Amino acid sequence: MAASAFVAKLFPLTRPPEALRQLYDREPEIARVFPPFRPTLRRTIAATAAGLPTVR
Repeated sequence: MAASAFVAKLFPLTRPPEALRQLYDREPEIARVFPPFRPTLRRTIAATAAGLPTVR
C-alpha cells in the first residue's frame, strides 16, 4: 500500500508536461530539484521497509 502512495506522488514529478520540460532544458538547475523516478522510489521503499530512523 505504501509503495502505491509513493508512486502516486513521485510519478507526476518525474513526468512533467511539455512546458516544464522546455523550462528544464533552458534552466537545468531547476530540473535537478526533481528526483529521478526509479532510484528515488527504490530508496523510499527501502527506507520505509527498514524503518526511517535507520536511513540517513
